[in-house]
Amino acid sequence: MLIGPYFFIPKNGSVIYDACSLEKGELRIDKLDNPVGHELLWDRHFTLGNYVHYPRGRVIYDLTKRQAIIYIDKCIHKPFMIQKLVSIFQIDVPYTIAYDFHYQCQSCLQNLFD
Repeated sequence: MLIGPYFFIPKNGSVIYDACSLEKGELRIDKLDNPVGHELLWDRHFTLGNYVHYPRGRVIYDLTKRQAIIYIDKCIHKPFMIQKLVSIFQIDVPYTIAYDFHYQCQSCLQNLFD
């Protein structure tokens, strides 16, 4: 299993991500997380724009519950996307889907205030 941040690029249906093994993850309370943040991931792949424009999320591992947590922007929470993330991050353990205010694209944030 791998953990890390990701972006979904709707224009071409691609996922940009940084995945590391659990052994290389950082312990944050009772969860393992990839130390790479969305800002760094963005800077590695893009020269223009802002990372909040794209739907994003993160896969982490909960040591207490022994399961993966897939944080996902609500606008991309679709079966094809979950399958894609399970494949990319090689999730071979039980997992749960979670939402967090932090993982919302600009469009979703705008909808909160409309």
